[in-house]
Amino acid sequence: MGRVTDFFVVGAPKSGTTSLYFYLKQHPQIFLPSKKELHYFSFPELKQRESGPGDKYVLRSCIETVEEYLEHYKGSDGLQCGDISPSYLFHSGSALRIKEFNPSAKIIILLRNHAEKAFSQYSHLRGVGREALGFKEALLAEDERDKAGYSDFWLYKKSTLYAPCVENYLDIFGAESVRVYLFDDLVNDRKKVLTEVCGFLGVDSSFHFLSEDAHNVSGKPRSYFVAKYILAPNLFTSFLRRIIPSSVGAPIRSFIKGFNTGGKEKMCPVVRDELYDLFAEDRLELESILKRKLPW
Repeated sequence: MGRVTDFFVVGAPKSGTTSLYFYLKQHPQIFLPSKKELHYFSFPELKQRESGPGDKYVLRSCIETVEEYLEHYKGSDGLQCGDISPSYLFHSGSALRIKEFNPSAKIIILLRNHAEKAFSQYSHLRGVGREALGFKEALLAEDERDKAGYSDFWLYKKSTLYAPCVENYLDIFGAESVRVYLFDDLVNDRKKVLTEVCGFLGVDSSFHFLSEDAHNVSGKPRSYFVAKYILAPNLFTSFLRRIIPSSVGAPIRSFIKGFNTGGKEKMCPVVRDELYDLFAEDRLELESILKRKLPW
């Protein structure tokens, strides 16, 4: 089958996976594909959920075959190879496929305050012109969207139930092969997290990582036209992705998105409190699994 991926950062979305990608990509003993998210091991589930605005175009950028997957790891001999795809956490079948692909794979999970993660997911879709509803309205629309087959990224509440997902990876890989970090850890003590991650992966933990700017920041778009037709996944942007190498297209898209991102929308305190109550049980279950009091 060729090169086996050594470690997987499986999620959660909007919880620091992009920042971790850019940090680990600096390490001379680690190989990460130039395309950050491959979503190969969650593809069977992803292709069943493509009814939301732009979903089918997002799916086109995902990896469907093992041959295509391994192509992204050319030139990686002798290095620790990683796959950072946030969809692997929610789609439980991914864990079994990863285990079959590499039984000794190491798993890294990043988690964020439930309400903040859900709102950040929403803000991301707003920022690229895909989400037209207010946050409260979008939460109320979630059940219908779920039934209609929208991708998991639209399921702000359902995709933020962490405990069953974390338990699934622990059951399949064992506690010794899984590490769980919080978004707060990465923000407040980046050096400690990166040192621990390097130790876990068996690479030089004394390596000095350069500071990175914030990545994948979401906010209200200055122009919904630019967001919807230039940034959102659609027929035009899908065509551009096919003809422009990601090494060229990604920085351009990042620049346009940064220029078009206005002030951050704020979550309504009432909605925040409602989400705090909604996720209370999951939070307690997660604390029991991690044997750690969460700062949320």
